[in-house]
Amino acid sequence: AATPSIPGFPGGSHWYTYGEWNNQIKQFQDQMHKRGYFPVGTGQYGPNTARMVKQLQRLNGLVPNGYIGPNTWRLAWVGQYSPPN
Repeated sequence: AATPSIPGFPGGSHWYTYGEWNNQIKQFQDQMHKRGYFPVGTGQYGPNTARMVKQLQRLNGLVPNGYIGPNTWRLAWVGQYSPPN
């Protein structure tokens, strides 16, 4: 299988976190939406996104801290994911 093209982490040294609202978070949400996360991206990091991010982190061996940093960003394209119950 071809490795998907993963856009570089756009935050630099800034990791995205709960309460933020921007186009980079929307890009992350939209990518996860393609993989079964609901709803579509809004760019707002709220409770649904927090649950999804922590689930993504748990399933891939990261500390489930809810921060979207470079490793978590990459997992949106290549990590294991199934929606939390």
